[in-house]
Amino acid sequence: MGQSSEHIVGRFQKYFAKREVTFGAFVKPVATDAFKARQHTFTPSKDRIDRDDVRQTRDLLERTDGLEMATWAFPDNLLLPSGVLGTPPDAGPFFETALGTETIDPGVSVIYSLSAQQDLGSLSLVAHDGQNDAWQEVVHGASVNALSFNIDGANRPTWSVEGSAVRYRATGKLATVNGAHAGVALINVTALNQDAVDVGTVVQFNAEDNGGAGYEVTAQDRAANTITITPVLANPLVGGETIKGFAPAETTAGSPVPGVLGSFLVDALGFPITAAVVNISNEIALIDNEAGQTNPTDYIPGPDRVIGGTLNIRPTADQSAILGNRKNFPDRAIVLTMGSIAGNKVEISMPQCEFDMSEVAIPDAPEATMTIPFRAKGTGTENALTLKYF
Repeated sequence: MGQSSEHIVGRFQKYFAKREVTFGAFVKPVATDAFKARQHTFTPSKDRIDRDDVRQTRDLLERTDGLEMATWAFPDNLLLPSGVLGTPPDAGPFFETALGTETIDPGVSVIYSLSAQQDLGSLSLVAHDGQNDAWQEVVHGASVNALSFNIDGANRPTWSVEGSAVRYRATGKLATVNGAHAGVALINVTALNQDAVDVGTVVQFNAEDNGGAGYEVTAQDRAANTITITPVLANPLVGGETIKGFAPAETTAGSPVPGVLGSFLVDALGFPITAAVVNISNEIALIDNEAGQTNPTDYIPGPDRVIGGTLNIRPTADQSAILGNRKNFPDRAIVLTMGSIAGNKVEISMPQCEFDMSEVAIPDAPEATMTIPFRAKGTGTENALTLKYF
Protein backbone atom coordinates (compact mmCIF):
# COMPACT_ATOMS: atom_id res chain seq x y z
CA MET A 1 0.00 0.00 0.00
CA GLY A 2 1.71 3.25 -1.10
CA GLN A 3 1.31 6.83 0.04
CA SER A 4 -1.40 8.84 -1.67
CA SER A 5 0.85 11.89 -1.79
CA GLU A 6 4.37 12.98 -0.86
CA HIS A 7 4.59 14.64 2.53
CA ILE A 8 6.83 17.44 3.76
CA VAL A 9 9.11 16.11 6.52
CA GLY A 10 10.81 18.54 8.89
CA ARG A 11 14.07 16.70 9.43
CA PHE A 12 14.88 16.84 5.70
CA GLN A 13 14.80 20.64 5.47
CA LYS A 14 17.69 22.51 3.88
CA TYR A 15 18.27 26.09 5.00
CA PHE A 16 20.09 28.91 3.20
CA ALA A 17 20.78 32.52 4.21
CA LYS A 18 22.23 35.07 1.79
CA ARG A 19 22.97 38.75 2.40
CA GLU A 20 21.12 40.91 -0.13
CA VAL A 21 22.75 43.57 -2.26
CA THR A 22 19.51 45.55 -2.59
CA PHE A 23 16.89 45.46 0.15
CA GLY A 24 14.13 43.02 -0.80
CA ALA A 25 15.77 41.84 -4.04
CA PHE A 26 16.03 38.04 -3.88
CA VAL A 27 19.51 36.54 -4.12
CA LYS A 28 19.63 32.93 -5.28
CA PRO A 29 21.60 30.81 -2.78
CA VAL A 30 24.64 28.66 -3.50
CA ALA A 31 25.95 25.65 -1.57
CA THR A 32 28.09 27.71 0.83
CA ASP A 33 25.06 29.78 1.93
CA ALA A 34 23.67 26.73 3.77
CA PHE A 35 23.37 26.62 7.55
CA LYS A 36 21.95 24.16 10.06
CA ALA A 37 18.89 24.85 12.20
CA ARG A 38 16.41 22.79 14.15
CA GLN A 39 13.25 24.27 12.70
CA HIS A 40 11.79 27.37 11.13
CA THR A 41 8.60 29.36 10.77
CA PHE A 42 7.88 31.62 7.79
CA THR A 43 4.54 33.31 8.42
CA PRO A 44 3.01 35.19 5.48
CA SER A 45 0.37 37.85 5.86
CA LYS A 46 -1.70 39.81 3.37
CA ASP A 47 -4.30 42.21 4.64
CA ARG A 48 -7.81 42.07 3.25
CA ILE A 49 -9.87 45.16 3.99
CA ASP A 50 -13.65 45.00 4.18
CA ARG A 51 -15.63 47.44 2.09
CA ASP A 52 -17.78 49.32 4.59
CA ASP A 53 -19.76 51.94 2.67
CA VAL A 54 -23.56 51.98 2.71
CA ARG A 55 -25.43 49.04 1.19
CA GLN A 56 -28.90 47.52 1.34
CA THR A 57 -27.82 44.37 3.13
CA ARG A 58 -26.06 43.37 6.33
CA ASP A 59 -23.79 41.00 4.40
CA LEU A 60 -20.22 41.82 3.50
CA LEU A 61 -20.11 42.30 -0.29
CA GLU A 62 -16.50 43.04 -1.15
CA ARG A 63 -12.94 43.10 0.18
CA THR A 64 -9.79 44.74 -1.19
CA ASP A 65 -6.08 44.03 -0.88
CA GLY A 66 -3.90 45.57 1.78
CA LEU A 67 -0.28 45.24 2.81
CA GLU A 68 1.64 42.02 2.14
CA MET A 69 4.63 40.97 4.27
CA ALA A 70 5.92 38.13 6.45
CA THR A 71 7.58 37.26 9.72
CA TRP A 72 10.16 34.52 10.21
CA ALA A 73 12.06 32.72 12.95
CA PHE A 74 14.69 30.04 13.52
CA PRO A 75 14.43 29.08 17.23
CA ASP A 76 16.79 27.10 19.46
CA ASN A 77 19.57 26.33 17.02
CA LEU A 78 22.76 24.60 18.08
CA LEU A 79 25.82 26.84 18.35
CA LEU A 80 28.15 25.66 15.56
CA PRO A 81 31.54 27.36 15.16
CA SER A 82 33.29 26.59 11.87
CA GLY A 83 36.12 24.71 13.57
CA VAL A 84 38.71 26.84 11.75
CA LEU A 85 40.22 29.99 13.28
CA GLY A 86 39.24 33.07 11.32
CA THR A 87 36.50 31.31 9.31
CA PRO A 88 32.96 32.66 9.90
CA PRO A 89 30.28 30.25 11.12
CA ASP A 90 27.59 29.17 8.67
CA ALA A 91 25.12 31.33 10.62
CA GLY A 92 27.36 34.39 10.18
CA PRO A 93 24.91 36.28 7.90
CA PHE A 94 22.39 36.38 10.77
CA PHE A 95 24.95 37.69 13.26
CA GLU A 96 26.24 40.34 10.85
CA THR A 97 22.69 41.47 10.03
CA ALA A 98 21.71 41.56 13.71
CA LEU A 99 24.75 43.46 14.99
CA GLY A 100 25.96 45.32 11.91
CA THR A 101 29.66 44.53 11.49
CA GLU A 102 31.69 41.40 10.73
CA THR A 103 35.48 41.61 11.16
CA ILE A 104 37.55 38.66 9.95
CA ASP A 105 41.12 38.23 11.20
CA PRO A 106 42.39 35.30 9.09
CA GLY A 107 43.69 32.43 11.18
CA VAL A 108 42.70 34.20 14.40
CA SER A 109 39.05 35.14 14.89
CA VAL A 110 35.76 36.45 13.54
CA ILE A 111 34.18 39.25 15.56
CA TYR A 112 30.63 40.56 15.23
CA SER A 113 30.23 44.04 16.71
CA LEU A 114 27.53 46.65 16.95
CA SER A 115 27.08 49.36 14.35
CA ALA A 116 25.53 52.79 14.62
CA GLN A 117 24.57 52.71 10.94
CA GLN A 118 20.91 52.50 9.98
CA ASP A 119 21.66 49.97 7.24
CA LEU A 120 22.22 46.67 9.01
CA GLY A 121 21.62 44.75 5.78
CA SER A 122 18.93 42.27 4.82
CA LEU A 123 18.70 38.60 3.95
CA SER A 124 17.14 36.24 1.44
CA LEU A 125 16.15 33.08 3.31
CA VAL A 126 15.27 29.72 1.77
CA ALA A 127 13.74 26.67 3.45
CA HIS A 128 13.62 23.65 1.15
CA ASP A 129 12.30 20.11 1.53
CA GLY A 130 15.47 18.16 0.82
CA GLN A 131 13.87 14.73 0.61
CA ASN A 132 11.52 15.01 -2.37
CA ASP A 133 11.49 18.73 -3.31
CA ALA A 134 7.82 18.88 -2.36
CA TRP A 135 7.90 22.35 -0.83
CA GLN A 136 10.10 25.44 -0.87
CA GLU A 137 9.54 28.63 1.11
CA VAL A 138 11.41 31.87 0.54
CA VAL A 139 11.38 35.26 2.25
CA HIS A 140 13.01 38.36 0.74
CA GLY A 141 14.06 41.54 2.51
CA ALA A 142 14.46 39.80 5.87
CA SER A 143 15.65 42.10 8.64
CA VAL A 144 16.79 40.77 12.02
CA ASN A 145 14.74 42.17 14.86
CA ALA A 146 15.91 39.90 17.68
CA LEU A 147 18.87 37.60 18.34
CA SER A 148 19.33 35.63 21.54
CA PHE A 149 21.71 33.13 23.09
CA ASN A 150 20.81 30.53 25.70
CA ILE A 151 23.60 28.95 27.76
CA ASP A 152 22.65 26.04 30.00
CA GLY A 153 25.09 23.87 31.92
CA ALA A 154 22.81 20.86 31.51
CA ASN A 155 22.40 21.29 27.72
CA ARG A 156 24.24 22.59 24.68
CA PRO A 157 24.24 26.35 24.02
CA THR A 158 21.67 27.54 21.49
CA TRP A 159 20.85 30.69 19.56
CA SER A 160 17.56 31.97 18.20
CA VAL A 161 16.78 34.64 15.63
CA GLU A 162 13.62 36.26 14.27
CA GLY A 163 12.47 39.19 12.23
CA SER A 164 10.23 40.48 9.47
CA ALA A 165 10.42 40.30 5.68
CA VAL A 166 8.87 42.22 2.82
CA ARG A 167 7.87 39.18 0.73
CA TYR A 168 6.96 35.52 1.17
CA ARG A 169 7.03 33.08 -1.73
CA ALA A 170 6.45 29.31 -1.99
CA THR A 171 6.66 26.63 -4.68
CA GLY A 172 5.32 23.09 -4.46
CA LYS A 173 5.60 20.01 -6.65
CA LEU A 174 2.52 19.84 -8.85
CA ALA A 175 2.82 22.00 -11.97
CA THR A 176 4.14 20.47 -15.19
CA VAL A 177 5.67 21.84 -18.39
CA ASN A 178 3.24 22.15 -21.30
CA GLY A 179 5.02 21.27 -24.54
CA ALA A 180 8.62 21.24 -25.73
CA HIS A 181 11.00 24.12 -24.92
CA ALA A 182 14.64 24.83 -25.75
CA GLY A 183 16.91 27.78 -24.96
CA VAL A 184 14.06 30.01 -23.78
CA ALA A 185 13.09 31.84 -20.60
CA LEU A 186 9.28 31.71 -21.07
CA ILE A 187 7.90 28.35 -19.96
CA ASN A 188 4.33 27.20 -20.64
CA VAL A 189 2.73 25.56 -17.63
CA THR A 190 -0.13 23.06 -17.68
CA ALA A 191 -3.40 24.90 -16.97
CA LEU A 192 -4.85 24.92 -13.43
CA ASN A 193 -1.53 24.08 -11.75
CA GLN A 194 0.37 27.31 -12.36
CA ASP A 195 -0.28 28.51 -8.80
CA ALA A 196 2.00 25.75 -7.51
CA VAL A 197 4.94 27.86 -8.77
CA ASP A 198 5.70 31.29 -7.33
CA VAL A 199 7.84 34.22 -8.41
CA GLY A 200 11.02 34.60 -6.37
CA THR A 201 11.63 30.89 -5.84
CA VAL A 202 14.21 28.59 -7.43
CA VAL A 203 13.04 25.65 -9.53
CA GLN A 204 14.11 22.69 -11.63
CA PHE A 205 12.30 20.64 -14.25
CA ASN A 206 12.57 16.98 -13.26
CA ALA A 207 16.37 16.54 -13.21
CA GLU A 208 17.09 19.60 -15.36
CA ASP A 209 18.55 22.01 -12.79
CA ASN A 210 20.84 24.30 -14.81
CA GLY A 211 23.94 22.30 -14.00
CA GLY A 212 23.29 22.34 -10.27
CA ALA A 213 22.42 26.04 -10.02
CA GLY A 214 18.64 25.99 -10.52
CA TYR A 215 16.44 28.54 -12.28
CA GLU A 216 15.00 31.60 -10.55
CA VAL A 217 11.34 32.33 -11.36
CA THR A 218 11.18 36.03 -12.19
CA ALA A 219 7.61 36.41 -13.49
CA GLN A 220 4.29 34.60 -13.68
CA ASP A 221 1.30 35.16 -15.95
CA ARG A 222 -1.66 33.32 -14.48
CA ALA A 223 -3.95 34.13 -17.40
CA ALA A 224 -1.50 32.83 -20.00
CA ASN A 225 -0.28 29.91 -17.81
CA THR A 226 3.38 30.86 -18.15
CA ILE A 227 6.38 31.50 -15.94
CA THR A 228 9.59 33.31 -16.79
CA ILE A 229 12.92 31.97 -15.56
CA THR A 230 16.52 33.13 -15.44
CA PRO A 231 18.80 32.07 -16.97
CA VAL A 232 17.32 30.59 -20.14
CA LEU A 233 17.05 26.81 -20.32
CA ALA A 234 20.44 25.15 -20.44
CA ASN A 235 18.97 21.92 -21.81
CA PRO A 236 15.75 21.26 -23.78
CA LEU A 237 12.49 20.08 -22.24
CA VAL A 238 10.19 17.64 -24.02
CA GLY A 239 7.06 18.53 -22.04
CA GLY A 240 5.43 16.92 -19.04
CA GLU A 241 8.37 17.59 -16.70
CA THR A 242 7.38 18.37 -13.11
CA ILE A 243 8.27 21.90 -11.98
CA LYS A 244 9.55 21.71 -8.42
CA GLY A 245 11.71 23.66 -6.01
CA PHE A 246 15.48 23.45 -6.32
CA ALA A 247 18.16 23.87 -3.65
CA PRO A 248 21.88 23.25 -4.10
CA ALA A 249 23.78 20.59 -2.19
CA GLU A 250 24.62 21.92 1.28
CA THR A 251 28.14 22.87 2.31
CA THR A 252 28.16 23.26 6.09
CA ALA A 253 30.78 22.98 8.82
CA GLY A 254 31.10 22.77 12.57
CA SER A 255 30.16 20.68 15.58
CA PRO A 256 27.98 21.71 18.54
CA VAL A 257 29.67 23.49 21.43
CA PRO A 258 29.30 21.43 24.65
CA GLY A 259 27.49 23.16 27.49
CA VAL A 260 29.95 21.77 30.03
CA LEU A 261 32.99 23.55 28.55
CA GLY A 262 33.71 27.24 28.94
CA SER A 263 34.11 29.99 31.51
CA PHE A 264 31.87 32.68 32.94
CA LEU A 265 33.40 35.83 34.37
CA VAL A 266 31.99 38.83 36.21
CA ASP A 267 34.58 41.60 36.62
CA ALA A 268 37.27 39.12 35.46
CA LEU A 269 36.49 36.74 38.32
CA GLY A 270 34.93 33.31 38.00
CA PHE A 271 31.19 33.42 38.59
CA PRO A 272 29.49 30.00 38.64
CA ILE A 273 26.19 30.01 36.79
CA THR A 274 23.70 27.30 35.89
CA ALA A 275 22.29 29.15 32.88
CA ALA A 276 22.40 32.47 31.08
CA VAL A 277 20.30 34.23 28.46
CA VAL A 278 21.49 37.13 26.33
CA ASN A 279 18.91 39.04 24.27
CA ILE A 280 19.60 41.60 21.54
CA SER A 281 16.68 43.57 20.11
CA ASN A 282 17.02 46.02 17.22
CA GLU A 283 13.49 47.39 17.68
CA ILE A 284 13.04 47.37 13.89
CA ALA A 285 10.32 49.60 12.44
CA LEU A 286 9.12 48.68 8.94
CA ILE A 287 8.26 51.42 6.43
CA ASP A 288 4.86 49.92 5.65
CA ASN A 289 2.51 52.81 5.00
CA GLU A 290 3.70 54.39 1.77
CA ALA A 291 0.87 54.99 -0.71
CA GLY A 292 0.89 52.80 -3.80
CA GLN A 293 3.17 50.14 -2.29
CA THR A 294 1.95 46.58 -1.79
CA ASN A 295 4.87 45.62 0.46
CA PRO A 296 7.06 47.38 3.03
CA THR A 297 9.70 49.43 1.22
CA ASP A 298 12.39 49.70 3.89
CA TYR A 299 13.09 49.50 7.62
CA ILE A 300 14.58 51.68 10.32
CA PRO A 301 16.32 50.32 13.43
CA GLY A 302 14.81 51.72 16.59
CA PRO A 303 16.53 54.69 18.27
CA ASP A 304 17.63 52.42 21.11
CA ARG A 305 18.75 48.84 20.73
CA VAL A 306 18.00 46.78 23.82
CA ILE A 307 20.60 44.31 25.13
CA GLY A 308 20.12 42.39 28.33
CA GLY A 309 19.33 39.01 29.76
CA THR A 310 19.52 36.90 32.87
CA LEU A 311 22.06 34.91 34.87
CA ASN A 312 20.86 31.90 36.87
CA ILE A 313 22.97 31.05 39.91
CA ARG A 314 23.02 29.12 43.18
CA PRO A 315 23.92 32.01 45.51
CA THR A 316 26.82 31.36 47.88
CA ALA A 317 28.48 33.27 50.68
CA ASP A 318 31.42 34.40 48.53
CA GLN A 319 29.02 36.09 46.10
CA SER A 320 27.39 38.17 48.79
CA ALA A 321 29.39 41.32 48.02
CA ILE A 322 28.29 41.34 44.37
CA LEU A 323 24.70 40.50 45.27
CA GLY A 324 24.58 42.98 48.13
CA ASN A 325 25.88 45.83 46.01
CA ARG A 326 23.18 45.50 43.34
CA LYS A 327 21.17 48.30 44.87
CA ASN A 328 23.97 50.72 43.95
CA PHE A 329 23.96 49.53 40.31
CA PRO A 330 27.70 49.46 39.65
CA ASP A 331 28.91 48.53 36.18
CA ARG A 332 29.83 44.85 35.87
CA ALA A 333 31.83 43.32 33.03
CA ILE A 334 30.29 40.01 31.89
CA VAL A 335 32.21 37.60 29.66
CA LEU A 336 30.55 34.31 28.68
CA THR A 337 32.85 31.87 26.90
CA MET A 338 31.49 28.64 25.39
CA GLY A 339 33.85 25.87 24.30
CA SER A 340 37.53 25.27 25.02
CA ILE A 341 39.16 24.26 21.73
CA ALA A 342 40.64 26.81 19.30
CA GLY A 343 38.34 27.32 16.34
CA ASN A 344 35.39 26.04 18.37
CA LYS A 345 35.02 28.74 20.99
CA VAL A 346 32.41 31.48 21.18
CA GLU A 347 32.61 34.50 23.47
CA ILE A 348 29.95 37.06 24.35
CA SER A 349 31.48 40.11 26.01
CA MET A 350 29.48 42.91 27.62
CA PRO A 351 31.88 45.30 29.40
CA GLN A 352 29.28 47.40 31.23
CA CYS A 353 26.22 45.70 32.72
CA GLU A 354 23.90 46.63 35.54
CA PHE A 355 22.39 43.89 37.69
CA ASP A 356 18.74 44.58 38.44
CA MET A 357 17.08 43.59 41.69
CA SER A 358 15.51 40.14 42.14
CA GLU A 359 14.69 37.72 44.90
CA VAL A 360 16.56 34.68 46.17
CA ALA A 361 14.28 31.66 45.82
CA ILE A 362 14.65 29.63 49.01
CA PRO A 363 12.74 26.31 48.91
CA ASP A 364 12.01 24.04 51.84
CA ALA A 365 14.66 21.44 50.97
CA PRO A 366 17.01 21.97 47.95
CA GLU A 367 19.55 24.75 47.67
CA ALA A 368 18.53 28.34 47.02
CA THR A 369 18.52 29.65 43.45
CA MET A 370 18.45 33.08 41.94
CA THR A 371 17.77 34.67 38.55
CA ILE A 372 19.60 37.98 38.08
CA PRO A 373 18.30 40.24 35.31
CA PHE A 374 20.86 42.55 33.73
CA ARG A 375 21.05 45.30 31.12
CA ALA A 376 24.12 45.95 28.98
CA LYS A 377 25.31 49.51 28.38
CA GLY A 378 27.85 51.12 26.07
CA THR A 379 30.21 54.06 26.41
CA GLY A 380 29.04 55.87 23.29
CA THR A 381 31.13 53.86 20.79
CA GLU A 382 28.69 51.00 20.05
CA ASN A 383 30.52 48.65 22.43
CA ALA A 384 27.73 47.29 24.62
CA LEU A 385 28.32 43.78 23.23
CA THR A 386 30.69 41.86 20.99
CA LEU A 387 30.34 38.29 19.71
CA LYS A 388 33.61 36.52 18.99
CA TYR A 389 34.33 33.18 17.26
CA PHE A 390 37.90 32.06 17.91
